[in-house]
Amino acid sequence: MEKDNVISFPKNKVFAGLKIPIMLTIEETAKVTGRAKHYIRELAKDKKIVHTRSGKKYLINLEKFIEYENTNFGCEQEDTEELIANKFNLKPIKA
Repeated sequence: MEKDNVISFPKNKVFAGLKIPIMLTIEETAKVTGRAKHYIRELAKDKKIVHTRSGKKYLINLEKFIEYENTNFGCEQEDTEELIANKFNLKPIKA
C-alpha cells in the first residue's frame, strides 16, 4: 500500500493562510471538555455552537466550543440577569 498520494495536514496549523480547525465528535468533545454528551448534543441541535454534520454525526469545532463555554456558557450579562430574576420571580425596579 503506497502512501505517496496521501497528504496529511497537522492539526491546528496554518496552511496557505487558513487555520484548520479541530473538529471532534460529540463523544470526543465530551471526553476532552468534561461536559455531558447530551448537553453538547442539545447545543448543536439548537445551533448555539459551531458544528457541522457528517451523515448522522455532529462534528464540533473544539476551539469555538471552548470559546462558547468561556463566555459565561453562551449567555450575555443581560440574559444572566434575566435568568436570575425569573428563577426567583423578581421584578426589576425602574429608576
